[in-house]
Amino acid sequence: MTITETVEMRGFGSRDLDRVVDLFDVVWPTAEGHRERTHWAFGANPVGTVPLVGAFDTETGAMVGVRGGIRWPLAGGVPGDALTAIQLHGTCVHPEYRRMRLFTRMCEEFVRQARDSGFDVIFNVSVAASRAGYERLGWRYLPGFRAYHRIERLGSVVRRLARRGSPGAQAGSRVPESSRPAFGEVREFIDRRDSLLGELAHTAYPEDFFGWRFSHSTHRIAGSADVGYCAYRVRTVGGLRDVLFGDLWPAPRRAAALIAAVVDAERADTSTIWMSGTHPLRGTLLRHGFIPDLRRSLHFGVKTLSGRAEALVAPSRWGCVSADIDTF
Repeated sequence: MTITETVEMRGFGSRDLDRVVDLFDVVWPTAEGHRERTHWAFGANPVGTVPLVGAFDTETGAMVGVRGGIRWPLAGGVPGDALTAIQLHGTCVHPEYRRMRLFTRMCEEFVRQARDSGFDVIFNVSVAASRAGYERLGWRYLPGFRAYHRIERLGSVVRRLARRGSPGAQAGSRVPESSRPAFGEVREFIDRRDSLLGELAHTAYPEDFFGWRFSHSTHRIAGSADVGYCAYRVRTVGGLRDVLFGDLWPAPRRAAALIAAVVDAERADTSTIWMSGTHPLRGTLLRHGFIPDLRRSLHFGVKTLSGRAEALVAPSRWGCVSADIDTF
């Protein structure tokens, strides 16, 4: 019997999350925060659960692969009732079990269970190495979802470029919860954002999901009734302090002022936002100095599970920003 024949696909639940963390530690040994993010993604979502599929070695009992996802509330995209959506999260295979079609088998089982559970669509941003595998399974990748950057402190950037070395992105420190505005303060600005996006597919924010979505230790919510509010996090990229904006909920004609207020408060060297080309705030960003990364789009893929969701294979149907992606 081959090793492949001893590996079976089956569902798992919250009792297995520590095993998932252990596997993530093996697959990504230099990354941090696996426990917090895994229990956040798979164990606490207030809007519901999705199928979680693991690959298990029947001889040793070891979990050797994970195919997970997050139930993600979408607004827009299609007329009528909202689509039920899953965003993929946390796919991996143990290094000793690769090249055995486990990725394909886990995804096939995940899609089957998701369809049987009544979901309409799966979406995700994947790494380049896994894109071909998803495409073979019916994923369609949409262009135009890319990063936009702006230099905030030219002197800092010039000094950094003059040095050697380019450390990767690192998360910033946590802001005390008491500094966050209450959801009631932000709600009217989120409602205005929803009206601005109209029929474009984007994340819906009922209060419980809003609290969960931005509960990670690096997430910050800031703003005021004058300029509006935004979600963001601070990271270090190449030795520079970068504000990565997750979502913008500005007051009318105040998006630029909202961004400037956060950049000034955080003393950022640069700022970044990921955004789809059809987002209505894209023009505002371009007019105020944000430059799109034209070298590449993010690998944004869609797998439709129902006929109603077929409209979402058109890039023009999405109004995405950074916080619409699980890894923000």
